[in-house]
Amino acid sequence: MKPEIKPNSLWKSLSCWLKAYQVLVLLLGGLLIGLVFVFTVPPWMHYDEPGHFEYAWLIANRPGLPVRGDYDQAMRRQVAASIVEQDIEAYAGMVSDPLQIDAEIDIWLAQVEDHPPTYYLLAALPLMIFRHTDITFQLYLVRLVSLTLFLLTIWAAYKACLELFGTKHPLTWLVPFFLLTLPAFVDIMTAANNDVAANLAFTLFIWASVLAIKKGLADFRLPALIGAVFLCLFTKSTAWLAVPLSLLVVLLALLRGHKRQKVAWLALVGSLVIAGLLAVSWRETAPAYYYGLTSASTPSRVAVADAPVGENAIVQGSRVGSFYHHLSAQKRTKLAGEVATLGAWIWADQPTTISFPSIRESQIWIPMLTASPTVTRERIPFPSLVDRQTSPPVTILFSPALPIQLTTTPQFFAFNTSMPPLGGNVSWVHFPSSADEDNRVYWDGLVLVPGDFTGAEPPQFDDSTASSGTWSGQSFNNLIRNASGESAWPVFAPWLRSVVDIPNRIVPSASLILSFLDYDATAAYFQLAGERILRTFWAVFGWANVPLHGQKPYRFFLFLTVFYLIGILIAGARKAWGFSTQILLLMVGAVFFQFLIVVFRGIGSWFWLTYIPVGRYLYPVILPLGILLMAGVDQWISILHRLTRVSRQVFYLAFSAFLMGILLWSVLSLRHFFTSI
Repeated sequence: MKPEIKPNSLWKSLSCWLKAYQVLVLLLGGLLIGLVFVFTVPPWMHYDEPGHFEYAWLIANRPGLPVRGDYDQAMRRQVAASIVEQDIEAYAGMVSDPLQIDAEIDIWLAQVEDHPPTYYLLAALPLMIFRHTDITFQLYLVRLVSLTLFLLTIWAAYKACLELFGTKHPLTWLVPFFLLTLPAFVDIMTAANNDVAANLAFTLFIWASVLAIKKGLADFRLPALIGAVFLCLFTKSTAWLAVPLSLLVVLLALLRGHKRQKVAWLALVGSLVIAGLLAVSWRETAPAYYYGLTSASTPSRVAVADAPVGENAIVQGSRVGSFYHHLSAQKRTKLAGEVATLGAWIWADQPTTISFPSIRESQIWIPMLTASPTVTRERIPFPSLVDRQTSPPVTILFSPALPIQLTTTPQFFAFNTSMPPLGGNVSWVHFPSSADEDNRVYWDGLVLVPGDFTGAEPPQFDDSTASSGTWSGQSFNNLIRNASGESAWPVFAPWLRSVVDIPNRIVPSASLILSFLDYDATAAYFQLAGERILRTFWAVFGWANVPLHGQKPYRFFLFLTVFYLIGILIAGARKAWGFSTQILLLMVGAVFFQFLIVVFRGIGSWFWLTYIPVGRYLYPVILPLGILLMAGVDQWISILHRLTRVSRQVFYLAFSAFLMGILLWSVLSLRHFFTSI
């Protein structure tokens, strides 16, 4: 007679087996899920995939590393033919013509020389062996390389959690399980894209940092930390946060077990304060609410003895490009359909000719990813296959045709125009570039008001702020803020400008960073950026235009995000992280600063091309973010266990099934979308 197997005994046996082979189960699950995404998403249907594939293909088929501008026309012809076969034109309106003979075939957004070659060297390995196979087959080989790096990321996340929580704590397996069931993360980690290597590199950095903070820098831990930092540097700029964070990690490792930790922490805070003071210039400032796309193009604020208004003037220096002043939506509405007058006191160091400022507007716009049960590609407006969503062309509302002649003495100039109805959600005054290389232009007493005052005497302002006054006997409120440059914003110190003023603007100008203080005028960008980052972090696919299937599915993820955040607050209140304050500082700091980098990625783009960032740029910190989120879930489960007396294992199993349900929803949404043409 066979012994009876009790359910509890079976559960314990299964539980013991899963604990013994946790990492193998996670990797096997990651492999299966990854393969589903590799072959569910059609070729070229990921961010910038043709360009990333081209970079790897050139390495595999030509000697040496490719340089900017390199391409192979025959290879591009094959890619273009595959693109046409996949009907990407119907997917997103982008066209690639394989029949081009003389002109370079366009496969969109070449990546050669824009990124370090680390990922592409790895991706090129299978292409060297199968270089004569079908081009689409070769793309799948590159995707399989990405899948391998995805599995390494899951393994590194597991090892870091094992170091933090030990073998018995459920977070050891729950955090990597969250990573391999996060739909948009799996999607990008199985694409031909160097984001894959950057995410792996930063995960390795977090693991090395945890080891260093817990056990010190002896043995292999310092080389491991240095190696992880270099890997972050040579994969993609999205992982460069590891460089400043590594300094914090080294400090925390050196302070480990130190008797005078409080003194050391005070020294750290003092050092940060000193660094902040050294980062800004103490000799010059910028006028508040005036923006330059770089530090060099940001106007200065200087004291002028004979300034027409107040004690300061706004100065456009030599070799300086255009700068801008936002008009809030409320102020632009006051001008809609009205005659408006724009005036200013202007002069220069030397007589010169310049163009008078113009008034412009644009529409910050992104696809609204709220799909219906009958969603098709055509129902989702999508003007460009890039993160940089191109808005409708910038509309010039007001631009005097004739240039103006400046002297060394302040003169008042004023022009009027009939303003059209409100047509955009971002408006600004555009100050054109100075034509002379060694001549400074001064602006003071800027004024924008409804009405025609071009034939009148200059306005009389009530005070030095020039916020109100009388003009031709009529009282007015000035729609230009800080019109005489009396209010100041800090600017970067000269040594820092030379570091941050680089072509790809990884760090924007100080004035653009402070644009959140101008929230009335910049709210449209920050609101849309927050919304898009949230959606694309959880479950938006393709080139950020393939939504989940269903009625308003992203409200669910908004509620889910709130649920996670409340859990994090509960964990913080109960001090239930399971690791030291030093490691918590690292985790929170990594997530916070990466989020700031992502949000500020597109600031200033409203002046030329609307750039709304996406959630994939948060993925380098997916491990610390996953640890914080799952620690919050762990606290929710603890509360539910105490309230219901139901076993914790039941709740962990239910939550795991919940995550798998979201993943299944995503896979079905992908299949529905790509088969609905």
